[in-house]
Amino acid sequence: MVGQHNDLGSLRKMEAMNELYSFYQRFQQELGWLGGNFNQVVKRANELDLSGDLSQDYLDSVIIPQTQKIIPLLESIKEQRMLSS
Repeated sequence: MVGQHNDLGSLRKMEAMNELYSFYQRFQQELGWLGGNFNQVVKRANELDLSGDLSQDYLDSVIIPQTQKIIPLLESIKEQRMLSS
């Protein structure tokens, strides 16, 4: 009976680890793409700001839309994490 109890505990730990790995794997590619894209946008905004050319139009047409793409993804990740807990 003790042996079975320990095996069940190990099995549950392995299942939890597999679920966690699956969770991170699902979002790894999306986060990589989004992070790279957002870094490029922010880098360009910094360049424009340093040269005095950062406009409200750039903020409205590029930075805000990119930021709005990030929020739903982060909310989805948070929701999925809560469901898998």
